[in-house]
Amino acid sequence: MCKYIRKLELRISKKDNNHRFIRLIELNRPFNVSLSTSYKSGMHDEEFNEALELSLIKYARRIQSFSLTKSPNTTDFLSHLFNLTSLRLNGNYGEEWNCLKHLSLPFLQTLKIGGFIQAKFLANIITSTKGYLNKINIDIDHHSDINNQRIIQAIYRNCPNLKRLKLEIKNNNISELEPLLRSCKYLNKLHILKRNNAITNWNNCFKVLSKSSPTNLSKFKFDCRDINEFQLDSLELFFDNWKVRQPMILQFNSYINLNIQYKDFMRLIDKYKKKGNIKYFVIKSAI
Repeated sequence: MCKYIRKLELRISKKDNNHRFIRLIELNRPFNVSLSTSYKSGMHDEEFNEALELSLIKYARRIQSFSLTKSPNTTDFLSHLFNLTSLRLNGNYGEEWNCLKHLSLPFLQTLKIGGFIQAKFLANIITSTKGYLNKINIDIDHHSDINNQRIIQAIYRNCPNLKRLKLEIKNNNISELEPLLRSCKYLNKLHILKRNNAITNWNNCFKVLSKSSPTNLSKFKFDCRDINEFQLDSLELFFDNWKVRQPMILQFNSYINLNIQYKDFMRLIDKYKKKGNIKYFVIKSAI
């Protein structure tokens, strides 16, 4: 039997799971636990899941990092992970994550969310932290404007020490960017997702960024369907207003259409690289 395992990753099947893994947890009491499933829905190995979750409850205060790809429906073991500093969740469509409703994670520093998890629960997790959160990665594109606003407000009201942020911005949420940028004064990296035509008014977005970005913010990633969505005069104003700040590191994730506007776009980038406003630039194809 192995000893002194700090990180444990288990892939759980619908049936025939090896119960000796539970003994492994009890002997090693790992700091970092990752649970993934080989199925999305339907029946599951309830006996194994319950035994596993009860074992995790027993040593919950020792666990600092936790990853989960399916909502637990056997016990409330997540509520026992009081000392977590890192949490990663990836939900499946149709799952209810009611286990997150009253979750309190006062020492959480890193939060990564993907798949389908309700906004009200994400806002609750963020609100329950005590200002330690410094990295938030929300790779979700199905939230409504109101629910997305709810998440953004939870961030700028509860995360004064945030350094890295990845989330979707919708047209009706652009106004929420300003209080976020002003409240999260240590933010140094911002990744704006754009899915399903979520944001089309990039002009307003760039205006807010150039006006309200904190001093440390210099790393940007922008996702878009097509690079031609960006108006060159709006980009030029954004770059020009950055001349008194530290040079930006800029990445666009986009479909690349090698037309005249793309060439003009690249000439604009080169212009501000020579001026020193842009330190590094890369464009990655979204295809």
